[in-house]
Amino acid sequence: MPDHNYRPPTTEQLDQLLQQANAAQTEPFPDGVGIAICWDGGDFPDPGGIYRYGNLRDWDNHSMAFTDDVLFKIASCSKTFTATAYAMALQKDMIDDYTTVGDMVRPSTLGSNYLDIPLRSLVNYTSGFPADNVPGSGTLPTPFPVPYEVDEMFGFLRGNPFEPEGTTERYTYSNLAFSLLGWLLAEKIGHAKFAQLIDGWIFRPLGMNDSQYSPPYIKGMLSTEPKPPAAPKMLPRCYTYSAGDNGNDGTYELASPSSHNFDAYYGGGGVMTSPRDMLQWLRFNLGLNKNLPDSEILLQKLHTPTTGVTAGTSQLCMGWFMTPASALSPAMLYKDDDLAGANSYLLLIASDAPGQIASPAGVGVMVNVEGLTVSGTTLATWLAKKVMAIMGGEETPPV
Repeated sequence: MPDHNYRPPTTEQLDQLLQQANAAQTEPFPDGVGIAICWDGGDFPDPGGIYRYGNLRDWDNHSMAFTDDVLFKIASCSKTFTATAYAMALQKDMIDDYTTVGDMVRPSTLGSNYLDIPLRSLVNYTSGFPADNVPGSGTLPTPFPVPYEVDEMFGFLRGNPFEPEGTTERYTYSNLAFSLLGWLLAEKIGHAKFAQLIDGWIFRPLGMNDSQYSPPYIKGMLSTEPKPPAAPKMLPRCYTYSAGDNGNDGTYELASPSSHNFDAYYGGGGVMTSPRDMLQWLRFNLGLNKNLPDSEILLQKLHTPTTGVTAGTSQLCMGWFMTPASALSPAMLYKDDDLAGANSYLLLIASDAPGQIASPAGVGVMVNVEGLTVSGTTLATWLAKKVMAIMGGEETPPV
């Protein structure tokens, strides 16, 4: 790892950064847009911090206080929780590195196409399932039931709707893989609902008392359409931004507090968390919050590549991606998302000895809008990388 003296960002630096991001838009961020940034690191003399930017609106369109317990949807960053539950099950000897899907269910529960897939391949993006972060993957039933429930997911997979290709041998980004893994862990090991498993195993021990899973849609009765659930009290309005044509002003569409895919897809995404809870999750992954049993061993498992398969230049860990070290940069662990009402990014310096030596620096960014970009990069990604550069000593250019 190249030598760096990492340091916390200052409020002035973050103010300048957000001014740059705002200036890069075709119109200023409107009321309702909220951005939370948290950071910490083993090199820092003081505990990490939280920075909040923007003005929030509640679901009645009234002004809402932007406090550290306000909730953000974090979509696919939720996979890092599913991966941690998998690592905990390994550490508890409930499963091993060779456990397959078929070891977790009766043969009649799922189609024969999926029984030989190792659980490890579900958690490290080598399941062989079709990439489902693009349209037309064939991994959801037609017609699609809303809400999509666990029994419906298992029923769909019982019919062998697709055949995995290149299991353990190629990278595909699969929300289904993590969702299936989550429910296998919950029902076979935890004997509980998946959200209850994560709450008991991870949220509460780490002091993440604000965090929860998005409530599922409400089934329609007879011919009525399903309804979105009531938003939790601390979840502000969230949006999807669509850029205008030819540089014209874009539009902010109100997003749902949930997703049609829940609760079946909780393992792939669905966590709502607050800035103060995200800081605790960051601290756990940095090796600073050790309130989970065997946290040192867990981080060794989670932050070490588990396959020689790569996603481009990124190595594949459990839930996390890792960019290898170079002459100019240390190895980095990251996870991102961009979904209706949510854009998040987690970024940390990879420790030289995960679990034994704390990572020198990490940052988490949450935005309650999908679709905002700076220089072609999603806003949360751009902010996280800029904050990491600031913590590494780079100066923020004046606006």
